[in-house]
Amino acid sequence: TMMFPAAALAYEEPMRYIAPSLDLSVQFHRIVPDEEWLLCESLSPLAEDGLVGGSARIWTRDGRLVASGAQQMISKPLEMPA
Repeated sequence: TMMFPAAALAYEEPMRYIAPSLDLSVQFHRIVPDEEWLLCESLSPLAEDGLVGGSARIWTRDGRLVASGAQQMISKPLEMPA
């Protein structure tokens, strides 16, 4: 679910959009319960006409791929108070 934060970096503050997930797919490649930290690499290469796409990969410190995923979101303007 880190794909929308990757896309949100392109927007100026304050954030005026939300992007509920239409589709989320996650694949787990290995179990690493003893890892102290994991790196999340999130990309959102395209957002157009209210659709936002993204992908992510989770890595261990020594470069082993733990999980990968893809997400399709619909972007919707937030109602701003008057």
